[in-house]
Amino acid sequence: MNVCFFGFSAMDFKGEEINEPVFLKEMVDEFEKRGIQTFYLFNDGGSGINDENVYNLLEIKSKRLCLDKYTNFTYKEFEKYSNEELFSIIEFNYQLALLNTNKDISQKLNYTVLKCLESLKEYDLQYNIDLFIFFGNSLYSNIIRSYCIKNNKNYFNMENGYFRPFTLMVDPKGVNYDSTIPRETEFYSSVVVDKERLTKYLHQPEVTKVNRTDTLPLRKTFYDYYDLTIEDKELVKDVKKSDFSTVHEELYLQDYIYIPFQLETDSQIIKHSKTIKSMRQLVEVTSNALREFNKSNNTDLKIIYKTHPLYKSELNIIDLDGIERICNSSENLIFLTEGDNKKLVENAKAVITINSTVGLEALLFSKPVITLGEAFYGIEEISYPCKDLNDLPLLIEKALSTSVNKEMIDKFIYYLRFDYFHEIFRSNPDKQSIKRLVDRFLLI
Repeated sequence: MNVCFFGFSAMDFKGEEINEPVFLKEMVDEFEKRGIQTFYLFNDGGSGINDENVYNLLEIKSKRLCLDKYTNFTYKEFEKYSNEELFSIIEFNYQLALLNTNKDISQKLNYTVLKCLESLKEYDLQYNIDLFIFFGNSLYSNIIRSYCIKNNKNYFNMENGYFRPFTLMVDPKGVNYDSTIPRETEFYSSVVVDKERLTKYLHQPEVTKVNRTDTLPLRKTFYDYYDLTIEDKELVKDVKKSDFSTVHEELYLQDYIYIPFQLETDSQIIKHSKTIKSMRQLVEVTSNALREFNKSNNTDLKIIYKTHPLYKSELNIIDLDGIERICNSSENLIFLTEGDNKKLVENAKAVITINSTVGLEALLFSKPVITLGEAFYGIEEISYPCKDLNDLPLLIEKALSTSVNKEMIDKFIYYLRFDYFHEIFRSNPDKQSIKRLVDRFLLI
């Protein structure tokens, strides 16, 4: 059996210690112990362990293969794909570039896709790859996934789990909404919940452990090579604790719906929100629905909106001035740029979201959740999927007047936590968790 990896190049990402090269090395070592040959796809000119020197310093045993190698298109792998299939591979990156720069980079993206598909075909024929394992939802991940589907190759797509930092999404189809998480209410009806287990281990690991003994030496080698300062190594962040919870306690005493913002450049919006593409549009749609609901029911319900924690990275995109104008026009609309997310959820009458993970957090508090986009938890009897935005006022009324189906929500949460997600501290994995993960890969 031959296994090929991609997407584990960085030690840190956006100030978070992720130690992906360590995670990769641990998986590779376990496969090698079982007599399975491994390969690593790298990007020419990429960062982290795309650099051959640091890759070798970490003593990762997989043979390196350049993913975007030009191969003169001997096999013409791209001819298997329709124009629609090729566009679906680049769609997110294409739309993202239009948002950020207003430039059409489709030609450049298409050329990358054609090169990578041809490279994958060459390596597949040369080494007979049986299984591809990759992380995230990048352009390259999309290319690999498409190649596997078209050529009937087994693959696993990984992403952070929703019970962090000790769970991992390991899916043979895709991540988030594209995953194999069942969407049928009937499926969860048959789930048997161990209530004692759910209570005890919902927010803490059951079997996995943190192993920094193996991580730290490799981390030091990585950063010594790049000659980073101590501050860079330790990722010291000057974070001031907000006094929001004490100063704004009166907010929680009101009757309100909580609506968390999402990043407009995230794939959850670009790819999985068919109708709402901006946070201003989200405010317009939901504030109009609130006004109609209050008028029909003679109520004084409010909405609290809060920006995404990383909203400053999109200041050139998000229309904060327009959002503030709308919110200032009504005493029933409250706009926050900071706040205690847990308390905002816990004290809300309901949560409306496009497809944010805040929706899942709300389910953990047994709150009514209305989804406006494609959300993996947008399942009847678990949440309230809004299929037509014109129906939102009536859906708000239904969500607030109907008791949540806590039994079904518990079944859904139990399945995710104990059956679907793999328990492991990805940034500092212990040996036994790695063995269980490799066992899972080999069940294909």
